[in-house]
Amino acid sequence: MWSPLVLKPCPGDEMPKKPKSTNNVDEAHENKVINGGFYISMALGFIVAFWLVSGTLFLNKWCWTIVLKMFFRVEDWFYVNILVNKNHTERHFEKH
Repeated sequence: MWSPLVLKPCPGDEMPKKPKSTNNVDEAHENKVINGGFYISMALGFIVAFWLVSGTLFLNKWCWTIVLKMFFRVEDWFYVNILVNKNHTERHFEKH
């Protein structure tokens, strides 16, 4: 007959209990400092990275022309696709 396996923890396997803090204000203050520092460093990292990439594009003439050509190609691609889809939709509704 099949019987379920019963697992009993060994005495050394027990997790140590976390001592309860008597001052909840200290824990809340520590969490605010950690969260505040995290958001500040994230904002600074974003600003620095943004200006490193943007500064390279704005100051380097070769990069600037490549980016402008890319934008013009994307603009042309959107324009052509919009016209093709518009004409396709008009033909679809004219037939029915």
